[in-house]
Amino acid sequence: MSIKSNLITTRWRNNVKENKIGCKRSFSCQKSLVGNTKYCFEHWLAKAYLHKSKRFDVTSEELINLWNKQSGRCAITNVILVPGKNVALDHIVPQNKKGTKTIENLRFIHYNINLLKHSLSDIELKSILSEIGPSLLAWAQEN
Repeated sequence: MSIKSNLITTRWRNNVKENKIGCKRSFSCQKSLVGNTKYCFEHWLAKAYLHKSKRFDVTSEELINLWNKQSGRCAITNVILVPGKNVALDHIVPQNKKGTKTIENLRFIHYNINLLKHSLSDIELKSILSEIGPSLLAWAQEN
């Protein structure tokens, strides 16, 4: 790398670091940051989900529409989701149960719910929770 290009790269990095309110994905993006990320909403979606090309067959526009349709809330618990903190993109019908990678089979849910659900269908998760839910809640409320 030449001294000139190194100087330009250093200036660009410093300018991005100084830009406290704008997206860090590219210097030209001046959109506000979202959640606990250093990106605007569109760039956060792209970084979080679209670069994983084999997991999802969706566009950023489809994901933005899905987010707006859910009003930024978990599709299961209705908890407010914070990008970069507690968001997961879930296959409604898990892929191991012949679920597709398309937008019709996706929803945003709370990260911890996604850990709990893993590869279960909604019916399986509801069955488990209805069976152990009351005792699990009692256990969680113990001192």
